[in-house]
Parts: sequence; C-alpha cells; structure tokens
Amino acid sequence: MQRTPFHLFFGVSLFVIFGCRSVPPGEERERVALDKAGAAYSRPFEQRALPDVRPDSPYVDLLERALLADPDIEMHYFQWAAAVERAVIAGTPPDPVFGIGWMLTEPIGGLFNNILLSASQALPAPRKLDARARQAIEEARTLHKNFESKRFARKGVFRAAYADFDLAAREVEIAKKDLLLIAELERPLKQRIATGAASADEWLRFTVEMDKSRDALAAARAALDLAAAKVNVLMSRDPLAALEPPEPMMALALEATDEQLFLLSARRNHDIKEVEGRIREAREGVAVAHAENESDLGVEFRREGTDNMPMLSFSLPLRRDRVRAAIAEAEAKVHETVALRRSKLNDLAAETAGAITMFRESERRSEYYQKQLLPKAEGALKALSARFGAGTVQYTDLIEARRALLEIRRGLERARTEREKAVGDLLACCGADLNEIPAGEDSNE
Repeated sequence: MQRTPFHLFFGVSLFVIFGCRSVPPGEERERVALDKAGAAYSRPFEQRALPDVRPDSPYVDLLERALLADPDIEMHYFQWAAAVERAVIAGTPPDPVFGIGWMLTEPIGGLFNNILLSASQALPAPRKLDARARQAIEEARTLHKNFESKRFARKGVFRAAYADFDLAAREVEIAKKDLLLIAELERPLKQRIATGAASADEWLRFTVEMDKSRDALAAARAALDLAAAKVNVLMSRDPLAALEPPEPMMALALEATDEQLFLLSARRNHDIKEVEGRIREAREGVAVAHAENESDLGVEFRREGTDNMPMLSFSLPLRRDRVRAAIAEAEAKVHETVALRRSKLNDLAAETAGAITMFRESERRSEYYQKQLLPKAEGALKALSARFGAGTVQYTDLIEARRALLEIRRGLERARTEREKAVGDLLACCGADLNEIPAGEDSNE
C-alpha cells in the first residue's frame, strides 16, 4: 500500500490548520496604538531616561515627568498589552498532537512495521474561534480606554497637587508681606509710647502680633515644603528633592455654557467610554455563548503496522441546558453593563454639576475679592496707618484692619486656586485635555 499520499495529505492538512487563526477586526489598530504608547515602557523603570527636573522646571515638564514615571499608568498599560495578546490565544486553534508507540507482539513483516504513529488536530468551529477572538479584542479595547482614562485622571491629580503647591507659595508671600507690614509699625508705636500717646499694653499686643505673624510664616513655609514633597512623589522623585516655588499658574479660560459642559461630559468622558467598551465586550460574550452550541471537529491519522487509518471526529452539544444557561448569563452581563453606564452617567452628571457650581462660585469670589474687597481693605489700612502715625487712631484699630487685609489676600488666592481646580475637574468630566477649551465644541453635535 502506498503510504506517501496519506502522509503528505494529512501532514500538510495538519500544519495548514495549525497555522491558521481568527484575526478579529481592530487587532492591528490596537497593536499600533499599543506600540506607540509602549515606547515609554520599553525599558525597566530604573533604566529609563526620564526628563530631568530642575528646581525651576515649568509645569509642562513636571507633568510629562509625572506621567512617564507613574506606576499606576504603567500597570494599566501592561494590562492592555496582555489583553491584546489574549486575542491571539483566543483565536488560535489547539496545537496538533503527535504520538508514537510500539506493538509488544511478534514482528510483523519487519522492524518498522511494529511502530505505531498518530497525528491529530482538534478543530473548534470557526465561529467559536471568531467569537472568542472578537470578545478578547473588545476586552483589549476596554483596557485601552481604561489606560487612557487613568492617564487622564493622573493629569488631574497632578494639576491639583501643583495648584496646592502654587497656593502654598502664594501664602508664603502673603505671610512675608504681613510680617513686613507689622514690622513697619514698630517705629511709630515706640514713638507714641515715648510721648505717652500709647500704653505699654499696646506694645505687648504688638509683640504678640509679631510673634503670631512669624509663626504663620513658619507654618506657611512648612506647608510649602509638604506641597513640594507631594509633587515630587507624583514624579517618583525623592520627596525632599529641590523644587522651587512655581510661578503663578496661568488661568485657564472656560467660556462654555453649562448645557455644553453637560453634553460634553456625557459624550466624551473617559470613564463612560470605558463602560461602553465593557458593553461591547459583553455583547461579544453573547455571541461566544451562542457559538458554543456548534459542533467541534477533529481529524486524526494513525498508522498501525501496515494499516493507515484516517479518522474524523465531532462533538455533539447535547447539554442544551448548559448552553441556554451560558447564553442567559452573557445576556445578563449585557444588561448589567448597560445599567452600569446609566449609573455612571448619573454620577457624572452630579460630578459635573458640582464642578460647574464650584467653578462659578470660585470665579465669582475671585472677582469679588480682587475688584471689591482687596482695594477697600488696602485703602482702609493705608488711611489708618497714616492716622496712626499722626496719633489719631488706636493700635487695636490698625491691627484689625491688618487682619482683615490678610484674610482677604488669603481668600483671594484660595479662590483662584479653587477656580483652577474646578476648571481641571470640568475638563476631566468632559474628557478634554487641560489645554483644550470646550467652548469650541458644538453643543448640538
């Protein structure tokens, strides 16, 4: 019997089947995006050339360093990378199985006729492989969105920490001005005491106020060091590394209406996009469950002695209750993720409303402090200082005016910081980068 045709046919068939896999739509696009994002993680963290941070580095350089060094972002990148490779595993048939044996009987016509040879290949239904691969690539897309969401969220975290650093630097300057202001009162107060126009009690009050002002300056400097340490930690640096106080943060313009902001948040928010990816993944899971109802095939070639035996096998999905249960489970997951999206949209609407309220209120306060309270407080203190030098105003009146000016200056800086944080929160809700202005969006898009 001629064995060569059998060997050739089954050998070629097995290796052709082994080399085929189901490639889901979008896999190549995910790999391109993965390679682009993964350039920053091609080496271990200790061997990466991260951007240098100088004590006077601008905000954009610090942000770039923070994003490249963030371990949470890196972790989500490799979760995404693993999911892309799972699409290959899910769409690839099982490996072929080869066997060899020996018949423990008398030789039959020669030594090699006692050898048993076999080769087999399981063939899952093509629809099964395709459905599994599609579900796997949808999982990869979801993790891709999750990676982008975490990266975007870390931008907001870093901006908030940097805004606190900026506020701490401004409060140090305010404390310095306050200490200088009190020091300027020392000479006229001594002159008034020398002439009997002021009592020793006023000098005691002056020394108490001076000590309190020095303590406030020391506390402000400690708060600045703590804020700098938080910024350093977000960049994976030594918390005590040198970092000079920043220049005042540039105010981000935001001209969008409340309606535009709500529409933008519902359409472009990264967390919502991630949940929508989960919905697509769950729907592919339904297709996988339906595909499990199809029969699998198997081909096998065996040679026993002088006999060549090609074989074909197939499975019968007789456990219909199991198939129906798998389909019902998959459909339940679809409903679960759809409900999750509604829940996320509700939470996002509340978060957006809170950020809008915070932005409008902090902007109102900032403008009110800047244009109304601050000029009046500065003018009142200036007038009282002149009258104090002339001996027509008590020292306690001057101290009260100084305290009012100090609180107004602090309130102004805090309102400005709260405004910038609120802008960052709004842009995060809307899925916009921190240098984008949502006002340019069409609310009817």
